[in-house]
Amino acid sequence: MTSFNALFKGPVTFEKWHGAQNDFLFAEAESFFSSLTDVPDSASVAAAAEVLCHRHCGLGADGLVLWQSDNSGKISAGIWNSDGTRAGTCGNALRCLAALMFEKKFWNGRQAIDVLELAAEGASADKIQPKSFATLLSCDLLQVAKNQFSARVGMGELQNIAPIDRSDFLQLCESENAPIAERLRLALSAVAFVRLANPHLVLILESEKFSSFSHDDFIQAGRLLQSPRMCEALKIPVSNIGFVEIAGRKGRSAQEQRLLNGIVFERGAGLTPCCGSGGCAMKVALEHSKLSQTDDVERIAMPGGIIEIRTEGKSLELTGPAQRFGRIEIS
Repeated sequence: MTSFNALFKGPVTFEKWHGAQNDFLFAEAESFFSSLTDVPDSASVAAAAEVLCHRHCGLGADGLVLWQSDNSGKISAGIWNSDGTRAGTCGNALRCLAALMFEKKFWNGRQAIDVLELAAEGASADKIQPKSFATLLSCDLLQVAKNQFSARVGMGELQNIAPIDRSDFLQLCESENAPIAERLRLALSAVAFVRLANPHLVLILESEKFSSFSHDDFIQAGRLLQSPRMCEALKIPVSNIGFVEIAGRKGRSAQEQRLLNGIVFERGAGLTPCCGSGGCAMKVALEHSKLSQTDDVERIAMPGGIIEIRTEGKSLELTGPAQRFGRIEIS
């Protein structure tokens, strides 16, 4: 694997943040680009992200986030996954970005501000692409501990949802002779492909069955559903695979909000502690399948923490924790 010395010709500083245990390395873009040994472009940033995020040979993270803010108040950012691919969005990283901008006083935490896509070919202002891919909506410092925040971000609009016939889906799973196919047959209530900025395949499972699935079961199912043959048969791209429970809500008032369990098998990363865009896709799939019993906020508990998803007009809004827990300098 490429060493840090081969990647960087000068010092570079990172802050490490996590949103519900989904962790990221943040660096100011201009400083990062100027420190790279190679000319900053999509390939060199992708290579750097893969090395930096490696859990054993690097600093360890689920992704790399490069950001910049200019004198006019514009904020731009780019998110790279741990395998070097560019992420279309990431709710947990965006909440951390909101907290970072709030903490550094680049943003007041109250007035909504768009996040522009950062070009990988340099950090100068003329390289900022005008396209907005997210909105920072609010941020509050939590008093329970230092460096802990609650942030709300806009995740954009639903691009497409395609319900998938349950019987056809199960037949495809069984045709692969995968041991997990029978477990899915007993547990699956509905399945849908949801495209936000990222593609998601959401499996809605009966509550008592969801709780019986082990991490190994979710991994087996995730690998099966990300296999080239399954994606080709389903006519979808390789997607994040989300699993969410659905349970009856008898005995609860209209004001009470049901806490659902969810987990996501991410592209290139496997099971993740939390996936913000995955939670948004779960809410969309539940509503479209008429299995959601709330018109307002869906609260989903993932292994790393609880996130809340609200539909506001045509847009999806995500609220959850963000915490800074370190600063790292490579010299």
